[in-house]
Amino acid sequence: MRDTNYILKVRKVNDVVAIIVSYNPKIRRFKKVIESVSKQVRKIIIVDNNSLNINKLHLLLKDLAISHKLKLIELNKNKGLAKALNVGMKEVTHASFILTLDQDTVLRDGAVEYLLYEYKKLPEHIRSKVAILHAKYENVGKRKIDKIIYNRLLLNRKELKRNKKYFVNLYPMNFVIQSGMLIKQSIAKRFKFKTSFFIDQIDREYCARLTSKGYLILESRKKLADHALGITAKIKGKTIRYEKELRLYYLARNSAYLLKKGELPILEYFLDVINLYRKFLLVKGLKKLPLLVKIYVKATIDGLLNKF
Repeated sequence: MRDTNYILKVRKVNDVVAIIVSYNPKIRRFKKVIESVSKQVRKIIIVDNNSLNINKLHLLLKDLAISHKLKLIELNKNKGLAKALNVGMKEVTHASFILTLDQDTVLRDGAVEYLLYEYKKLPEHIRSKVAILHAKYENVGKRKIDKIIYNRLLLNRKELKRNKKYFVNLYPMNFVIQSGMLIKQSIAKRFKFKTSFFIDQIDREYCARLTSKGYLILESRKKLADHALGITAKIKGKTIRYEKELRLYYLARNSAYLLKKGELPILEYFLDVINLYRKFLLVKGLKKLPLLVKIYVKATIDGLLNKF
């Protein structure tokens, strides 16, 4: 593991440290990510999972270097998103919150300040239970199924009903994605991401552990980030975002594990798996169906038998 310190121009901001995990990032997009977050945090730690374009990453960071501390940690192999996040969190010695970001998540101006401002408006008995603040990256879809998923599965309706008068601009959630999490450092010290999951569903498992301990996860009602999911392909003029075979394995395996533990609603399990597998077939064609079935069966068995 190699550490490199760079200097990045930024004004004095909140006592927040950002951790960005990179793996073969698209440099132009990654530059936007760093520029968007540099305005809003005290320090940035980039943990690289042995990218093939690491030299381009070094050049980018040197080009950005002016006056604010930025640290690059290079891992000697791809150890997965969960491990990289844990490595980054271990580096944080002092901060009020730790912001975790994917390499393609661009924060909107003032996102961190907005979340902290709304958090500080909450009464102490609510603030003391908050573990994560989250920057919303997409609005609820217009389809009926999207509204059902949000209202019945993602939204923490019990907590919302109990303390509705306090949740105006921040809503209690059962689950949020890892990118855009503002995690209290006191929580990050005690709760680590599950490294055996490698990548997919590490956020779902993390949130489930926190909520089971009585902690709250609050998400902004308005969109504060732009996040790109998956690989983009054009099919008959339509843009489809899909994942490669290995990601489909991790998703199905880890989802089966969470389903067995009762930490993933069965409706959400089927919707997630079916949707991503369907998109893969749309892009790659039905000739890939036997391979997809093989991946799903192996992943499900591995997840149910705790084979990581």
